[in-house]
Amino acid sequence: MPMSEYLCLLTTSKRRQTDMGL
Repeated sequence: MPMSEYLCLLTTSKRRQTDMGL
């Protein structure tokens, strides 16, 4: 898995967590 793809997944999961938190 490319590094950029891994970072993209990390940001999406973080964003999803924030959306759920709000």
